[in-house]
Amino acid sequence: MNNKKEKLIILENDVGSGVKSFSFLAVLSALLVWFTSMMPVLFTKLEASQFQQSYQNTFGFDLMHVPMSVIDLPYWLLQLNTVELLGSGSVARFIPVLLSMGGIFSFFILLKLWFGTKDALIGTTLLATNIGFLLAATSIQASLGYLVIVLCLGLIGVTQLSRGRSQAIVLVVLSMLLALYAGVYGWIFICILALALLRVTKLTKIQLNTGHRVSVIVMFLLALPFMIFLVRSYPQLWPWSEITTDSLLSNVEQIGRFVAIGANNPLTMPTQWGLLSFAEITLLLLGVLLLRRKFKANRYKIMSALLIGSVVVGVIHGVSIEFIGAFLPIAIIFIIGGVRYIRDSWHLILPRNKTGKTTAIAMVWIVIAVLLLLNVSRSFLFWGRISETQSQYSQDITLEF
Repeated sequence: MNNKKEKLIILENDVGSGVKSFSFLAVLSALLVWFTSMMPVLFTKLEASQFQQSYQNTFGFDLMHVPMSVIDLPYWLLQLNTVELLGSGSVARFIPVLLSMGGIFSFFILLKLWFGTKDALIGTTLLATNIGFLLAATSIQASLGYLVIVLCLGLIGVTQLSRGRSQAIVLVVLSMLLALYAGVYGWIFICILALALLRVTKLTKIQLNTGHRVSVIVMFLLALPFMIFLVRSYPQLWPWSEITTDSLLSNVEQIGRFVAIGANNPLTMPTQWGLLSFAEITLLLLGVLLLRRKFKANRYKIMSALLIGSVVVGVIHGVSIEFIGAFLPIAIIFIIGGVRYIRDSWHLILPRNKTGKTTAIAMVWIVIAVLLLLNVSRSFLFWGRISETQSQYSQDITLEF
């Protein structure tokens, strides 16, 4: 009987190893196909003016007056490449939705690993409603900014398996470049490839560090075309010459108004609400206290560095997709920390009984529900203000009074 069980276990392990090996080869093949398909777009459309003209001819949307940046340009490249490969503009217009879904899913996985399922659902819902509101406010550009930092955080969660700090940092930096370049498709391939490599190293009893080195080499090769593209397009993408002391001070004031007040900003004008409400700012500050006490030291340092880095990006670029994409996911993670702080410390302000605990939980859920309704209502308010929406409905519907 024991021999049969041992044979079954060996057979299951062999089948599992075969499936993993097949998945690894399939992912590697898909990566090669995707990488080959992206090469012509990167190396034949390096001039911004040529790219803008090509995009206008394909979609009928003029990019000449749209400010191009490091965040925006890979998105346009990916969208244009989709049209060239599939010959469908509708599929390309669906890319922002796919990018947002991929970013939201990665964000949920990260929060689930750090906080648990319930808190992950709350944080993911907040991010999803904020993305919906900002997509409605800025049409199609907002999702990629979220994707970059969210997937970067996801990789930080994955690289917690690594003992080498320098290797983890290299993985984070390269994956950030790759996320900018590839979008969610390349990110899925890279995640599966990296995990498959780690799994293969365990099955073959190779040292874990070797698997990480192989992953770094693979991601570096895939990120190389995008880095070449950045170097050759440096003057057009990085407006460092326009940065002055006055502009930095102006950006600081603009960020403060945008995040907390919302006055005199096109993204928040209809409602005069800031990016974060007073309740969210309070939860964020409480989350800083909780994460400082209960998070691992390295993880807290990473989160704090990313939060400070997002503010630095805002000081340089002002209120932009880059700043929003870097700041909002980090802020939501701290907000979830604030939710946990209230839930764990309810006995400090309420009686130590079931009624007090139920009241504390109800208060938290009421606050979360109000925040979600706030974001959903802003999405509907903005939807009618988008130029694409107005042009579409003005052509299809004629109102007579």
